[in-house]
Amino acid sequence: MIRVAINGFGRIGRAILRLGLSDPDLRFVAINDPVPSDNLAYLLKHDSVHGCWAGDVRSTRDSIEVGSERIHVSGRKNPVLLPWRKLGVAVVIESSGRFRSMRAASLHRVAGARRVVMTAVPSGGCDSDVPLLIPGVNDHSYTGEAVVSAASCSANAAGAVTKLVHEHLGIRAGFLTAVHAYTRDQQLLDGGHARDWRRGRAAALNMFPSASDAAMVVASLIPGMRNRLDGMTLRVPVPDGSLMRMIFRLERPVEQEAVHELISEEIVERLAGIVSIATDPLTSKDVVNDTHSIVIDPRGTLADSGFFLALTGWYDHEWGYAARVLDLVKTIA
Repeated sequence: MIRVAINGFGRIGRAILRLGLSDPDLRFVAINDPVPSDNLAYLLKHDSVHGCWAGDVRSTRDSIEVGSERIHVSGRKNPVLLPWRKLGVAVVIESSGRFRSMRAASLHRVAGARRVVMTAVPSGGCDSDVPLLIPGVNDHSYTGEAVVSAASCSANAAGAVTKLVHEHLGIRAGFLTAVHAYTRDQQLLDGGHARDWRRGRAAALNMFPSASDAAMVVASLIPGMRNRLDGMTLRVPVPDGSLMRMIFRLERPVEQEAVHELISEEIVERLAGIVSIATDPLTSKDVVNDTHSIVIDPRGTLADSGFFLALTGWYDHEWGYAARVLDLVKTIA
């Protein structure tokens, strides 16, 4: 059983715990977050997007108890002071967003953890010394590194499908557009924002374009794809349920039905649990709590036996990403 700690118990941290508690291979032993344990227990139990936790959730001054599981809670700012060695932590999930370099994330190892999974693209991007791993893309290339990054939710959404298209049809160039639900980085009401003034506008009332590193990350992880992808994000006023539009200029022509057959074959052979294909016409609400990285919507596919291909897929940018982080925990442990 893998002993896991979570540093940063926000949206992703709580999604990871909710999903991971049912995995018999994992044992969550600690959470580190500045929010008091009783408030963390409340947020774990009551989630406005993913619903109320069905089980019993209690708290003490230094723990959260979920059913029969007792999880130690601390609120230290310096990772070196965390009790990872005492608790026998094998993997720390670094989901605070504050420790995004190799040096910073490695402080968890100083505290006694053996491995660290970062739930963000590292601060150096694709040129960072932190390896980026995406299940279904390059997780098979893991060679024992102590600190890794799970990239981003949108990179995971686009990654596996982009790789299979490139391997079978060849991609000359592509553009990824993530139509993304709002996140904690946006304001509830109009206010200031240090990096992006438009993210300071009321999240539930506005849509706007924003920069995205998903295309750059995906291209860097697929052999022969570097500098062939670009992309952007459209932030839209829904709390969860996002959409990825992938447009590719191909090296070999393809028909629409052949694309769906290719994806279906890849799901059976190596992408089960990562990619799926929808049978019904979906909306954003339908993929909330879906654990796939992406759900391809056949109604959004455009291919006319020519060299252009457009694919559309839905993804829960919290739940699907949390599931891939847990996959990586088991890969590196």
